Amino acid sequence: MKRALFTLCILILSRLAISQSNGYIVKGDTAFIGGKIKFDRNSPNKVLFYTANKKSPIIYNADSLSEFGYKDSTRFVAKETRDSDKITRVFLEVLEEGELTLYKNGAMFFFEDQNQLTSLSKNDYLNYLADKSIRCAKWVDQHRLVKYNTKSLSHFARLYNQNSCLNIPSTSYGFIAGFGASSLFLGETAYPENTFGGYKINCKTLSLGVFYELPFWHSKRLSFFNQLQVAQETFIIELFSSTVNQDVKVELVNLQLIVAPKYEININRLTPFAYFGPTGMFNVKSKSEVFQARVQEKFIEFEKYNDSINIQKSLFGYCFGVGSEFHFSTSNYVSFEINNSMVYATRETNLRNLTLTLKANL
Repeated sequence: MKRALFTLCILILSRLAISQSNGYIVKGDTAFIGGKIKFDRNSPNKVLFYTANKKSPIIYNADSLSEFGYKDSTRFVAKETRDSDKITRVFLEVLEEGELTLYKNGAMFFFEDQNQLTSLSKNDYLNYLADKSIRCAKWVDQHRLVKYNTKSLSHFARLYNQNSCLNIPSTSYGFIAGFGASSLFLGETAYPENTFGGYKINCKTLSLGVFYELPFWHSKRLSFFNQLQVAQETFIIELFSSTVNQDVKVELVNLQLIVAPKYEININRLTPFAYFGPTGMFNVKSKSEVFQARVQEKFIEFEKYNDSINIQKSLFGYCFGVGSEFHFSTSNYVSFEINNSMVYATRETNLRNLTLTLKANL
């Protein structure tokens, strides 16, 4: 049954890949619009064009057309490519245009510079990028960060065409260690035995975690990162009044997820950054104790309440931070940042963390 479903999915995807879409063709100096295009990427040497008044398509091979395209601006141009010792003319998808133009055919990429088309395989594409990186000193090493995929190669071509000598971004991931201060705000109704109104409890926090960062490929300085940390926090406070003394203890073990866009500026080996975004916290463990001594006229009454302070399992809020990365090699860096986050359990109960974080990518 599973095999049948897998085969069905493959067939559906294959049909979608060659489905008809509104588009145009260019034959000689004339463009023909108002038709439908049917192109099979597995047969890149021909395209079918359906006109409005004909049911049967006209089949054009790559020798007959200079280009065709779709309504969504996707374009294919006819180019001669070499396969072993054989030269064939096929349609290549245009990914980036300019002084350095990037094309794609199936899983293969091509660069064109000064009307010279060069095919790039996964084994030798870095050699080509090394030659193109001479114009920018920092690219001499950083070009090795470019991956053999559409987004990464397109971004390299875009930077090259803009003559922009910025750092080449790449996907990164690694570990986090944080040390900071946490504040738990408890309102008047946080627990039934509260006779002291709203108050705040502070504690020191150590956290560990992982992060994953992905560039916004169409932006020069934006990236998008996910950060997951685990922390254990113990809040203790002693409260006094003329009639009641309370010792309050709250223990939390939580997972915090941050998902945020990050803006950065490249300054040689240093990369200052700032971010702002939503955050969520899940309490894996929540425990509380309230030890109370009530002073009567002639005696003292002692009481103990377990788990009377109810902290919700899931809390949501916002976070922001600033910091800087230090790149000590082409693909490795460490970063220091100050992060401030606030999550809310109820209107009166919330948790704030101010953390100094150290990150190191792998």
